[in-house]
Amino acid sequence: LSLGRYRLQMEPRISYGIRPNTEISLRVPVFFRERSISPRSGIGGLGIGGEMLLGMETLHRPAFAIAAEAFVPTGPNALGPAFSAKALMTRTVGFGRVHLNASYGSYDVEAPVASACSTLPPDTPGCGTAIIPPIDGPCMMSPGESSMLRMTCMGAGLATTSQQAARGDIRTRTYGRWMAGIAADHAFPLRSIMLVTDFFAEQFTGIGRPLDLSAEAGARYQLRPWLVLDGGVGRHFRGVNQSTYVSAGTTLSRPLPR
Repeated sequence: LSLGRYRLQMEPRISYGIRPNTEISLRVPVFFRERSISPRSGIGGLGIGGEMLLGMETLHRPAFAIAAEAFVPTGPNALGPAFSAKALMTRTVGFGRVHLNASYGSYDVEAPVASACSTLPPDTPGCGTAIIPPIDGPCMMSPGESSMLRMTCMGAGLATTSQQAARGDIRTRTYGRWMAGIAADHAFPLRSIMLVTDFFAEQFTGIGRPLDLSAEAGARYQLRPWLVLDGGVGRHFRGVNQSTYVSAGTTLSRPLPR
């Protein structure tokens, strides 16, 4: 990531179908960070969500589903929980399928009040510089080596002195965030391979951050009837912190006895 930060994140997730076309899920992001950061590893939070298919695709209408999640950060300076709701739509076309996703949710940040900025370093997040929004694994930046302030993301907070906390110089604020994206996939018959590409926009409101734009491409391969492998590459090409990233994962599907 930017500013010399390195992150490895694993996100185990378990889901259970509680009724036809409805499932609940639990995810626990686990993070690993560079040696200069303490703690180097831990659990970023706990996400509890669900998804419901409202309508199967027909000749005249696309498939439509809704989803929601509550994410509770963990850590010594964890901020408040975040909530999100999502709508998903899929339509089959000549080359494959087209997907439209849109979501809206909340997030918390800790930032100095305006009156305190005159006594803080000019590169303090929230005092003329954009605040980095939370992500599922805590990220961290140091505005300056001489500064006592650190802006961290979900799972931790803004490290301050006790005097600053007592004066109320740092406050927790809740803002909204939205995401909208479009994707397309193409399956190769009898080869158990699917190619996927997507483009999405994301906006964190209230912190002076510009619109983020990203594009991704990847593939899914069904190795066994119960085992699926996937991998991809993405580029965050517009926003405060531009980056390139890769992802890899696997899905195991096993029936459970009643």
